[in-house]
Amino acid sequence: MKSEGWISEDWSYQDNAFKEKKLEKVERLTEAKVEEFMNQAMNKMQQEYKTDAAGFRDPFRIKYPKEWEKIRIGINTLPRLPLPMTLR
Repeated sequence: MKSEGWISEDWSYQDNAFKEKKLEKVERLTEAKVEEFMNQAMNKMQQEYKTDAAGFRDPFRIKYPKEWEKIRIGINTLPRLPLPMTLR
């Protein structure tokens, strides 16, 4: 996932939020928090709701019908596939 944003106001009384070092720190903290939220959401969809959250099943079944018949990935297998995510 790629995201862009901007800081429109500086509410920091102790430091200038627009300094390069400060911006890099904010970017790292934001990236970590967004990754955490994404992974929590994916885990919840997979583990609690037992869904194919990434939508792998149908495209794989359609593109590789012979392989699909051999492995028959079902709803019980897909929720266990690890889907780590990173943010750029």
